Amino acid sequence: MAKKRNTSGTVKTARPKSLPASAAMPLAAAMLALDDEQWDDAREMLEELDRRYPSRVEILMLLAGVCDEQEDSIRMVKVCRQLVEVAPDEPDFWLSLAGAYGLDTRPMLMLQTFDEFLRRFPDHEEAAEVRVQREAMRPEVEAMMASAGISLSGEPEVAALHDELNVRLESGDIKGARAAAERLLALRPHFVPALNNFSQIQWVEGEAEEAITTAWRALQHAPDNIHALGNLVRYCVLSGREADARQWAERLKSSDAGGFDIWRKKAESLAFLGDDEGVLQVVEQAQKRGAVQSPGADGMLAHLAAVAALRLGREKDARRWWKQAESDPANPLREEIMENLADLKNPVGERHAPWPFPLRNWLRESEMRAFQAQAQREARHSTTTKVRRSPEQEEEALSRAFRRALEQHPHLESVLPLLLDRGDAKGREFALLVTRLARTPALLAALAEFALGQRGPDSVRHQAAQIALENGVLSTAEDGSVRLWMKGEWRELMLMGMEIHDESDPRFDRATQNKVRQALDHLRNGNAVAAELGWRAALEHYPDDPTLLNNLAMALEQQGRAAESRALTEETHAKHPDYIFGRVALARLAMRGGDLARANELLKPLSKLRRIHFSELAAWYSAQIELFLAEKNIAAAQSWLEMWREIMPDHPSLDGLKKKIQKAALA
Repeated sequence: MAKKRNTSGTVKTARPKSLPASAAMPLAAAMLALDDEQWDDAREMLEELDRRYPSRVEILMLLAGVCDEQEDSIRMVKVCRQLVEVAPDEPDFWLSLAGAYGLDTRPMLMLQTFDEFLRRFPDHEEAAEVRVQREAMRPEVEAMMASAGISLSGEPEVAALHDELNVRLESGDIKGARAAAERLLALRPHFVPALNNFSQIQWVEGEAEEAITTAWRALQHAPDNIHALGNLVRYCVLSGREADARQWAERLKSSDAGGFDIWRKKAESLAFLGDDEGVLQVVEQAQKRGAVQSPGADGMLAHLAAVAALRLGREKDARRWWKQAESDPANPLREEIMENLADLKNPVGERHAPWPFPLRNWLRESEMRAFQAQAQREARHSTTTKVRRSPEQEEEALSRAFRRALEQHPHLESVLPLLLDRGDAKGREFALLVTRLARTPALLAALAEFALGQRGPDSVRHQAAQIALENGVLSTAEDGSVRLWMKGEWRELMLMGMEIHDESDPRFDRATQNKVRQALDHLRNGNAVAAELGWRAALEHYPDDPTLLNNLAMALEQQGRAAESRALTEETHAKHPDYIFGRVALARLAMRGGDLARANELLKPLSKLRRIHFSELAAWYSAQIELFLAEKNIAAAQSWLEMWREIMPDHPSLDGLKKKIQKAALA
């Protein structure tokens, strides 16, 4: 269970009372998790209860206890603030809030809370201890505020607003943070920490130019200020101004200015820029100057060092830094550390790692909503319009919608490629989706570059290569192959620049469809005579249909009537040269007769198709792999098999062909 509260910040627990009956069982489950010290499970359950039953003291007290055990000072402050709002006459809550401020290094707010406690409860049994603690900490608080350029005795309101602004920013209360920043800047217009924080608020709220201007204003008063320089690097990276970002980064790396969290700020800004060497240099500088004993002493710094190391191919160093980073419970990127480490357990060709930040650090919510809104608009149009659109028309409409979203946020054409290079799985998925649909020249060029690189899982780069090839921005060798990084090495792979679909072809009437279905069942069950009768009956209604003719040829083949079957296959192909199954069947006959050149001549045009059905693709790939094996081109057969497996991983023919390839490789 969580421990009894003292003035260092913990909160005593409370048993439930006066909660709705529906809350009893989930609250009991949360308390069992607390008893077993399953802090993560307990927190998840209590967070859900807090969402369903907000501002309930019983839930908040338990949640505060969990935050205390997990040393999550940011959430602890938020919960304790809620407690004093809900129950201002409870002295324990004020003391717990003071303790939470102390854990979060907000000394002025801690002093203010002690003062409020003494004003409200002057005769409380712990009042004397609070007075002693308040006086003991005042010199340290004065020194801390002086380092930030604030006189505690002369500017108590400035000192309090400075802490208040940081607390609200940490908790994600942007509206409250903006109000605090504006009040603070009204008192001290040139106060650099407030300008830095205000620029971050402007950035989050979509005021990119204003944020850059405010950060620049901060530099006019402190030219080497690391937070202002770091903010400018990040803002320029995410605004598509890489050249400007690199200029600010050089100033950032050379700055020796002091301040709070300067090493984190440097490393974070350079990670946004993708300057891996720069990140590692920052870590080395921090160690040399004794700022940290090791990167692991600061979990966020260790995480960023690990990401940079792995991007540079130093996996052993990356794993060591991540293991050190795990020991820092206050690390704001702790979840990213755990997910990166979990991702490293995957085979090398299936890894997204490393990535420094989650998707929300690269895109604002408003930017994500712009694409969602456009997609929803098209979905509503599709369901309400009287004119039915084809799948191609639907996709083109969605493409126009995504291009409109990009017009609203043009800088994203520079940000989406960054997600391909150093985003997490969600970031890459989003960038790939937008690029595939919007198809702007800049995004397609970035997609081709990503496909030919070594970042991200093989399957994602393979898909990117396919999209780039379909849109004419990726070149292939004469044989249609492309050199891609797969399974940790460079390989020559075949790609298809075509759309694969699963649309049905309802060209037969219902009666004929029944005949076709019955004939197929007969053919699968080995009753070729009955199948022949069924195909001939269907041909009476559709005498020149290539599908019926091709299946009739198969029925004749099964009966041992090879000459008739071959003649019919030749005739079908002569009449319907674009019919894929007929072309493939004729290629197989050529292979059987040892005429590999003829088989190659028949199959080669299929690679020029722009659209193909899944079943047609399976027939083509199977025949093509058989042809490669006949030509003793084991590498090409393996490449096509892997490509087929990427597209149709559960196709029943894959395992049999894999065994054939393995056998041929050993021959």
